[in-house]
Amino acid sequence: MKKLLSVLMLSLVMMACNKDEDSTMFDWDKIVAEMETTELSAMDVLKSLRDNEYWGKNIVYYYFEKDGKIIESLKLGNGLEGVGGGTTIYRFADNVVNIYSNGGPNLKDVWSLSIKDNNGLYSCYYNEKLYFEYKVVAYDENQVLLEMNYSEEYRFTTEEGKFLSEKVLLKRQTSDSKWWEKVVPSVQE
Repeated sequence: MKKLLSVLMLSLVMMACNKDEDSTMFDWDKIVAEMETTELSAMDVLKSLRDNEYWGKNIVYYYFEKDGKIIESLKLGNGLEGVGGGTTIYRFADNVVNIYSNGGPNLKDVWSLSIKDNNGLYSCYYNEKLYFEYKVVAYDENQVLLEMNYSEEYRFTTEEGKFLSEKVLLKRQTSDSKWWEKVVPSVQE
C-alpha cells in the first residue's frame, strides 16, 4: 500500500511538473521524440551491454518540493560533472542491477540490488530493503530515460527543498579499461 501511494504521488508530481506553464522545466518530450524504435523490451535493452559497455548518466534532474511548488534542478548535463565529481554507471543482468561509483583511484564502490518487476514499476532492493523504484519512460537501443523515486529513508532536504525524485537519461557508453570489473564491494549497512 505504501509503495502504491509513493507511485501515485510521484505520478501526480510529474503531472504537476508538466502542467506548470510558468515553469522552465527541461524538455524531456524532445528527447523522447528523438529516440529510435526498437523491437526489444526496455529490460532487454538494459541487459544488452557488451563486455566493455555500461549505462552512464548523461542528464540528471532532481525534483524538490519547496513551499508547495515543484522545483527542477539540473545535477548532471550541459557540462556539469556528477555530484561530487564522480562517475556512476549501471550494468543490468537478470533481476539485478549493479551500480558502480568511481570517485577516484581509491574511491570505487559497487552496489548490487535485486530488481522486482511490478507491471513496469521496477523496485530495487539492497539487503531486502527497498532502495529505489524506477519506471522506464522511453528508450531505444542506445539510451533509456528513467524516473527514479527513492524510498523515504534515502530522501534528503537541502536549501532547494525536500528531494522527491529524479529523471535520468542513461546512454550506452564504452570503456576499454572496464574499471568496474576490478571494483570490490565495500561493507555497506
